[in-house]
Order: sequence, then C-alpha cells, then structure tokens
Amino acid sequence: IMGLPTTGSSVEFRLFDQHGEEVASQVTEAKPEAPKDGIDRGVDEIADAEVLWRIPRAEAGFYRLTAAIVGRQKSLLTTETTFAVIDDFIGGPPHGSFGWTLPNGSGAMTPRDLSTWLSKLGVAWVKYPCWLAPDDTRGAEVTATIFRKLQDEGIQTVGLLDHPPADQVASYALRGPTELNAEQLFRDAQIWQPLLEPVMSRLTLKVRTWQLGADRDHSFLGRPRLQESIRKISSGLQGFGQPIDVAISWPWLEPELPNGESSWQAICRSSDPPLGANELDAFLSLRQQNTRSEVARTWLLLDAVPESKYDRDARIRDLVLRMATVRGHRVQAAFVSSPRDPETGLLRSNGRPGELLLPWRTTSRLIGNLRKVGSLQLRSGAENSVFAGSDRAVLMLWSAKPTEELIYLGEHIQSVNVWGKVTSLPVETNGNQPFQRVKIGPMPTFIIGADPK
Repeated sequence: IMGLPTTGSSVEFRLFDQHGEEVASQVTEAKPEAPKDGIDRGVDEIADAEVLWRIPRAEAGFYRLTAAIVGRQKSLLTTETTFAVIDDFIGGPPHGSFGWTLPNGSGAMTPRDLSTWLSKLGVAWVKYPCWLAPDDTRGAEVTATIFRKLQDEGIQTVGLLDHPPADQVASYALRGPTELNAEQLFRDAQIWQPLLEPVMSRLTLKVRTWQLGADRDHSFLGRPRLQESIRKISSGLQGFGQPIDVAISWPWLEPELPNGESSWQAICRSSDPPLGANELDAFLSLRQQNTRSEVARTWLLLDAVPESKYDRDARIRDLVLRMATVRGHRVQAAFVSSPRDPETGLLRSNGRPGELLLPWRTTSRLIGNLRKVGSLQLRSGAENSVFAGSDRAVLMLWSAKPTEELIYLGEHIQSVNVWGKVTSLPVETNGNQPFQRVKIGPMPTFIIGADPK
C-alpha cells in the first residue's frame, strides 16, 4: 500500500465463493514503514505499508477476494482479484477435443509456465499466432519453444497465420484496413512467400497444422476457384519445410464444397450468435449425414454467450450443454476463440480466472475424450447424457426443477459439480436394494466412478 497516513489505517479482507457467500474475512492494522531518512514528521506523514493475510485453505471452486483500506475518515479504497482452486480428479495430460485460441500469444508468461498452466486447465488444443517478421529470429525461437513445451504437455498445436506484424502490413499491398484478412493477404504469392519463408522454414519442424486467417475470418467464402487457390497456398507454405495440413474458417450457414473437392484438411465452423445446443446437434448431425470419412476434419468455435445478455448460471449451463453436444459427433477440436474476451471469454481481461473458467475446465477434463453414447430413463425425469470410453464412464444430469434420483451406479461413485468440487455418494439401502442419492438441479452435475461396461 502506498501513500498511507502514518496512523489510523486498516485493511479489511473479505473472501467470497462462487455463490457470493463470504467464507472468510480479516481486518488488519496497516503499520507504515519507518521513514527512510529517520525523521518523524507527525500524523500527516505519508508512508508505505505491507499487510499480509494468509488465506484459509479453500475447497475447489471460484473465489473473489476484496481488500479495502479503511482510514481515519472512514473512507474506503477497494480492490479485488479472483482465483480458482482446482481438484485434480483426473490426472495425466490434457486430452480430447477442447481447446483455446490465443490470439495475442503468451503475454508475459514464459513457455514453461504457459504450457503447465494450460495443461492444468484441461486445454487439449491450442491455436497460436505465428505470423512474424522475416527477420524476427528471436520471436521465431520463442514461438518454437512454446510449441515444444505445449507438445511436451500432450497439447495439440495449430499454427495461426492470422495477420502480419503492424510494421509489415504495408508490404502486402492492401487497399485499406478492411482487406486485412486471409483472402487478401494470401492473394499474391510473390509478396507473401518471401516474407513468410523464414518463419515457416523454422516452425513447420514443430507444428503440422496451420490455419489461414483468424477465427471467424470467412474471407475465403467468395474467392473464385477456391479449391485451386487453397491448394496453391498450401503448396507454397509446404515448400518452406515439412509437409503441412491447412485449415480455414467457414460459417455454419454456408454449404461446403462437395465431398472430395476440398483442398484443406480441416474446416473451423462458427456463427454469430453461436448455435444453441439443440441447433449445434442438428447442424453436426446433418454434416455427418452428408459427408464421407475422408472429408475435411470438423473444428468449431465454442464461445460462451455474452455476459451482457445472460445471467451467469444460464451462460454456464449453455456452455456445458454445448460441450456435451460436441462429444456426440465427429468433431476433432472445439475452441474458445478469445479466452480473455470480457463478453464471451473464460478469463478476465487481466488474465485472472472468470466465472466460466472452472465449468469449462471441469467439462473438458471429465468428458473431453469420451463419446456421448446415449441417455438413461430416470424415475425423476431428469435429463441426462452418458459418456463412455474404454476404461471409464461419466453420467451428466440436469433438471429445470430441483429433484432427486435414487439409482445404484457402483460402489465407489462420486459427484462433481461444475466448479470441480468432488463429493462421494455413499451407498444406501432400501430393503435389499442398494442405491445412491443424487441431487439434481438446473446446473449440470457429473457422476464419475461408474463401470463403463
């Protein structure tokens, strides 16, 4: 704390959980440091102080911490931060189809810290911007290290060629800022090839798949002879190093090229506003019916609905249900396009946890590599989905109205709420019939520990 009067100041700490309930607090006197010159100037002296509060051990969940300076005049200066406590209920590397696009790169994080952080959050895929200046050897080295660290953590990586550095834009002979898109940037190979060659020569040794243009850059949509154009771009990029796969962005409401006619290996689908869970299910089912196995792999964007239009619980429920929908179809990867976006992201703009981070993480870690195989007929009438793999199964339940289900799922069953808190479900008996008591509400609950067979 800087600029305190030398007497009469305290700091009030308050800790709130995800439900807004205060779980701990403390008021501590702020004792200013002694003047550096040793001269006491009385009560009007302005000084600095450090106040320490050791937070009580907290269970898994999202927390908001406030600190208020209470002075002699009873005025308050308040700040706050957020943090998340996670429970490693599933160990090992990240897995499955859920990932993030990092449009602004790693920020101030080191490659090691970035990869460890993303792995703990359950991020299984990362799109990372790679359009560097041809003489930026330091940037290329750092980016290559980031890719290596991510891959060491088991994270799938995608190189993002979205836009060149600001001081390089003039080299691409664009007619205006509206042309800063993939279709125009890759219009003339004589311009982009020599500028990208040093970058691609180094980075294609680290990453196989590359996306042309940013997420929601649909500029290739109206390009004549699109298949031939993308094939030439892909061939030009491959000429700088190892063979590559190419991905492009495409709107959900536009038809793709017929089977076997695409020259890209993955296509990232999106819409604005985003499709709801039922709409997404319908679109993915239709695409699966109309395509063969050799068609381009399906990616999609899976951002939360805007904070300004929906309450928190509705946003969480919508996001979790859409993530569950993805696991019922042949979707290779589903990305949060801008994790720090203040309206649709999972983090606050300063990188601190937002309220949707833990629900996203819980869902990604629990069902990210499982297939949605159906649902159960429950006496309570609660909606549910069953996800299964070779060695585990997960049951997700939710209900518009709070209810309770009595069901036997095995001996060592646990429930996990969207905040990642794990609770054991004891076996009860009714006569000779064993059962677990599962409380179900509007927010999805996951049941783990059931036999997948």
